[in-house]
Amino acid sequence: YRVLQYDDTAAKAQMDASSSLYRFRLSAEQIYCTVQGSGASYKNTQIRQSNRTWCSFASVRSEQRGEASVRVCTIENFRELYNLRYEEERNQEAVTEYQLSNELDWQAFTANGNLFSGCLVVTEEQAAFPSIRRLQASSTLTSATGQSIVLSGLRLSEETNRSANLYVSDGAAELAGATGLFAQNVGTIRQVTFQKAQVLGSGMTGAACGQNTGTLDQITVEEAEITVAGTTETPAVAGGLVGKNSGIVTRCETSGVLTVDSGNAGLSAVAGGLIGIWENGAAELVDCSSCMR
Repeated sequence: YRVLQYDDTAAKAQMDASSSLYRFRLSAEQIYCTVQGSGASYKNTQIRQSNRTWCSFASVRSEQRGEASVRVCTIENFRELYNLRYEEERNQEAVTEYQLSNELDWQAFTANGNLFSGCLVVTEEQAAFPSIRRLQASSTLTSATGQSIVLSGLRLSEETNRSANLYVSDGAAELAGATGLFAQNVGTIRQVTFQKAQVLGSGMTGAACGQNTGTLDQITVEEAEITVAGTTETPAVAGGLVGKNSGIVTRCETSGVLTVDSGNAGLSAVAGGLIGIWENGAAELVDCSSCMR
């Protein structure tokens, strides 16, 4: 995986030679060190403990909502959005709400030298954000402000996902080629605006997710460029919002350009301005519109 660092220049300078502990499946919040100063003719200093702040998200807190205890993780930059994947793999049954607190601009983020592979800055202009494999049923990605949060200039690519081994883990075979911010959404994505997103895939492809079995609510896709070319093994299934849907989609809208090529005469290509293919008759679609062309 690529390692994403903070937008802050001073923080980036300090972290240029570091790698995220999350890459090694370690729970960094449980790693501590203590420091105490001492010297001749001086009293010992107070013991100081590391990890006073969260290294994975801007903040983490617990909220009691009725009978449910909800873990609320605040996301302020792309590094923290990237870390969401590790949290979802570690805590698959925890009730978690990820709150986007401010607009995120992917093009500005990469142009400022904040994208790393190992310890090296990624300089390629068309670098893509690796899709997050799955948002679990007990998880929600939403706005912290009550208003839709903009993800600007986001680039998503199946090629990058394959380089990140997104499709080779247990239970991921059915997601082969799925491309979007999430390869699969089983939870809830709400109040997010994808502005000028570029998405390139061959299978189930959409700005929000490749496949949805959960809930997509109040999502706007503005001026997107979505290009899907099927292969001999993967039929092209493309939508402005989601490729394949068997969940709930409410108050969503899309605009932009959708280009689909079957890539193989033996396989059909399926496309829709909002949803590529409707898989389940029990799924819901309420108050949505599309101006994709």
